[in-house]
Amino acid sequence: MIGPEHRKRIKKSKLHCLTTRFRWTALKKIQLIQKIIDRKSDSLMKTTSFQENTHVVKEQLKNDDFHKGITALKNAAKSNPDSAQIHFELGNAYRLCGDFQNAVESFRQAIKNKPDFFAAYFNMAAALKILKRFDEALDYLNKARMLKPDFEGNYLCLGNIYMLKNDLGAAKDHFCSALRIKPDLVEAHYHLGMIMRRWGLLDEAEICYKNALRFDPGNLSIMLNYGECFLAMGEIALAIKFFEEILKKDPNNIIAIDNLLLCLNYDPSCSNEQLFFMHKNLCGRYSSSEINITFKRKTEKPLRIGYLSSDFCKHPSATILLPLFRYHDREQFQVFAYSQTIYDDQKTTMLKELADQWRPVESLDDRKVCEMIRDDKIDILVDCTGHMSGNRLGVFALRAAPIQISGIGYPNTTGLQSMDYRISDDITDPPDEKSCYTEKLLRLSHGFCCYEPISDLPQIGKLPCKDSGFITFGSTHTPSRLNRQVIRLWSDLLKAVPGSRLLIFRNTLSNSVIERLKHWFAEFGVDVNRVTFQNRVPEQGYLQVYQWIDVSLDTFPWSGHVTACESLQMGVPIITLKGNRFAGRMVSSVLSRVGLSEFIADTEEDYINITRELVSSTDRLSEYRATLREQIFDSSLCDCQGFVRCLEESYRNVMSV
Repeated sequence: MIGPEHRKRIKKSKLHCLTTRFRWTALKKIQLIQKIIDRKSDSLMKTTSFQENTHVVKEQLKNDDFHKGITALKNAAKSNPDSAQIHFELGNAYRLCGDFQNAVESFRQAIKNKPDFFAAYFNMAAALKILKRFDEALDYLNKARMLKPDFEGNYLCLGNIYMLKNDLGAAKDHFCSALRIKPDLVEAHYHLGMIMRRWGLLDEAEICYKNALRFDPGNLSIMLNYGECFLAMGEIALAIKFFEEILKKDPNNIIAIDNLLLCLNYDPSCSNEQLFFMHKNLCGRYSSSEINITFKRKTEKPLRIGYLSSDFCKHPSATILLPLFRYHDREQFQVFAYSQTIYDDQKTTMLKELADQWRPVESLDDRKVCEMIRDDKIDILVDCTGHMSGNRLGVFALRAAPIQISGIGYPNTTGLQSMDYRISDDITDPPDEKSCYTEKLLRLSHGFCCYEPISDLPQIGKLPCKDSGFITFGSTHTPSRLNRQVIRLWSDLLKAVPGSRLLIFRNTLSNSVIERLKHWFAEFGVDVNRVTFQNRVPEQGYLQVYQWIDVSLDTFPWSGHVTACESLQMGVPIITLKGNRFAGRMVSSVLSRVGLSEFIADTEEDYINITRELVSSTDRLSEYRATLREQIFDSSLCDCQGFVRCLEESYRNVMSV
């Protein structure tokens, strides 16, 4: 049994390092489940014989001397081979040390000695879950449920495992079962909120988080996810308020720092200088853990390139990463993938097959990951997440590789002094502009990224306005990008093009988001009946939405990079307002490389004039609809091999410095 005397040790163990942005901390999980077990199965945990034989072990474990404690337990097991309790405690000791394989064997022996040992079944399932042997874990949990059908902890663990299996429907059912037994069970409310978010039901997620906070006020994990929910809804000010409140209570809360910085990128009132100051100031808190190690650089072939990401899955970043993995020159480069990805999918499988080496790191702490990368003798380590969800910037702060590069997945500086370079180009970061990065810029002549077209694209349909008789503008952006200033500009555009309509699509358009946007349109003098909101994905797939759009509208200060690529390959031109920072210039870079610079506006007035002129000719729109897909496919943007060769040249150059 994991008793109170071990709690501090747990926090330092590998279990604590299973925390991700979307998961309850491992420590909290253990404390919660353990309290339940303590309350409901004390009789299973206490035996006189065990107390007599292992009181010395208890003291050793209490004093964090795990080696001696485990040795003593192993000796006790040899002397008492039929004692289920001793094998059970040995399994728990192994769990505390992070040795889950031996923990499983000890729990297995405990169950063999005592087939109705509920706690052994339960803890066996927990160890198997860490080992990702999910089906076995479910089998043991179901056996535990037969022994104690009214134990809410069974349903919590079942729900957690089904979430890891990405079976959200089953997970939801088990969390609801737990709440039927114990309505104030905080973690069940919390995880239901996570499920609602993944389903895009943001209003429902907010209710779940509100309930969780009601039963556990001030819980920082709940507050973090509540704030993230507001961020996803586009309630940037409310999200910032949550994260600032967390940082008042816990100034070094890295996840709150990441979220706050992420929010500021969406805030049009936040200047470049303010963003730079906040990144540099808040990320200075990493520096206390930095390890200074002298690396021996090499220039001989092949160079070992490590990509560390939480998005080796169906995610916009994977759109950029897949061609990197596919087209690297294997005679000159070896590709190592360090995966922080929680939910594997088809994209994960594709990336695994393309990588030379695949290293799961989601269950390892920063120092362990750093040691792994050094043992792999990585020459260049590339951050693919920045301050986005699930990042491992702590690994980069420890200086895991001689050269460390960022620039994939996050449109700003990391703020880390230990990050050497950032991938960019001359359009997103003009050479004559003042730098607001802690990193040196690698301005690639081939652009800051490439785009590999989606396979099995739907056929491009007829220009919508030919049938409807009016122009339909469209947005498929996340609500986080639909700020008040964007809606004001779009309102001016609707008024400048009589009879035009606007379609806003996203599966996360909750009722509260729609009502907020309607209120803004009305405030800016637009009849809300001219705006259609859609949150259901068409049966044919989300790209089908572009069949109903004549012209796409980009957002600011964070432009829709992948969104623009998808729009163009569906034959729909997109109008962008060139911003004053990388995030706001990504679509400008895309359009320039496709040969569509005429769709880049320097001012809001230009934005309206360019769009109004474009839609004045249906023949011109029809021509774009018929030719844009071929134009983007033939452009340097989709020359993925050329981009990778350019990137490889930069890798070689920085290694020679």
